Amino acid sequence: MLRLKNISKSFGNEVVLNDLCLEVNHGETLVIVGPSGAGKSVLLKIIMTLLDPDHGQIFLDDFNITNLNEAERMKITKRFGMLFQGAALFDSLTVKENVGFVLYQSQKTPNGRDVENIVREKLALVGMEHVMDTLPSDLSGGMKKRVGLARAIAHDPDIILYDEPTTGLDPIMANTINKLIIDLKNKLGVTSIVVTHDMHSAFMIADRIALLHEGGIRVIGTCEEIKNSQDPILKGFIQGELIDHK
Repeated sequence: MLRLKNISKSFGNEVVLNDLCLEVNHGETLVIVGPSGAGKSVLLKIIMTLLDPDHGQIFLDDFNITNLNEAERMKITKRFGMLFQGAALFDSLTVKENVGFVLYQSQKTPNGRDVENIVREKLALVGMEHVMDTLPSDLSGGMKKRVGLARAIAHDPDIILYDEPTTGLDPIMANTINKLIIDLKNKLGVTSIVVTHDMHSAFMIADRIALLHEGGIRVIGTCEEIKNSQDPILKGFIQGELIDHK
């Protein structure tokens, strides 16, 4: 469904991505792991066309989505939904207004449906329909993540991108978010790309896991293949993360 070919990105003299190649299959959950500063969030922004790569190409269903003009970019971004690391809710808007923000702005909804009904439906999928008129300041961190997730799926995207979805959450709430990621994949049939440094979450939700290291994908495979890999960098990362989470 999604193919990245020789993607490179630098900021000044800092090389973040270097000739990266990656394929994501339709309907799978691909988890990209790596230490902080490895370029995981930059990679997500490039996939979503929020950032242009310096070199390389991105194909979505065999259509080249690299370096689009503004009109083409707007059309493509509608196929993506994104849960940002801090949820990125608008403080002055209610939960209902946050979740339905894009739909209210565009005044275009699937099959002409009422925006409020869509918002209620998406909030129900993440167990948050009871807080529609609440402001983000009155929500816990985990509740904000769930509202952010409802907003990400409000326009029925084909691909959902997750940027460190469990960061800052206690283990119980982190597992709640992980289960939601799995449920949404099963109920909506979406393709999911998750970036995280949390190996517990990675093994829980992934169909495949990829290690981002020194600007490229060093290792990729199923959960069992990753657990059994003898790659020294991967083994060191997994062992270090597991130690950190004890």
